[in-house]
Amino acid sequence: MSRWFALALVAVLVTGCTSSSTKKPDEPDKGSKVRRFAFKDVPSNREVGAPLPGEDAELTAPDGRSVHIKDYRGRPVLLVFTRGFMGYICQYCLTYTAQLASKKGELEAMGVTTLVVYPTKEQDEAKVKEFTEAVNQALQEEGLDALPFPVFLDRGLAAVSRFNLTGDLSKPSTFVLDRQGVVRYAYVGEAPDDRPAIDRVLEELRKVPAQ
Repeated sequence: MSRWFALALVAVLVTGCTSSSTKKPDEPDKGSKVRRFAFKDVPSNREVGAPLPGEDAELTAPDGRSVHIKDYRGRPVLLVFTRGFMGYICQYCLTYTAQLASKKGELEAMGVTTLVVYPTKEQDEAKVKEFTEAVNQALQEEGLDALPFPVFLDRGLAAVSRFNLTGDLSKPSTFVLDRQGVVRYAYVGEAPDDRPAIDRVLEELRKVPAQ
């Protein structure tokens, strides 16, 4: 289990994989590199000023523990939902999380806890095996060394359902929570590339009250 979580984390950080014109639009082709996407400078499109509904939804941590978003109160939290695993690795998720990783120092300097959630509908070992094989291929192409952020598995789309993020698996979503768990910024995308620019996310984090 822990090996799979490590691989899942690398999957959303690596910058390999591109789109295929003959299959799904964001399914990777062998030997290609991911395009760099320019995400949007956009305001919140979900309610802010209150705790995240469903923050007690259960996630599975990299070491197998069950955790909840509310467990991280006391520090600012950047909560990112990827689209999840649908038999291939979404190149937009790869690029977005790689851009986040490039700001790791700034996030740490602000005392931010960054949580990346990887939704999965399936719980069977066959789907896990399929996913790890896709990740291993990406690792062979990219050779990434660092694991800057923990990834949390949303088994059976439990958190996705509680937060009303349901899409193909999950709508790509970004939340900024203050130290009391109050949502200060929330953006839920309607398409794979519909995500807030990392600079906008950092700007929103800088607005989080010190206490």
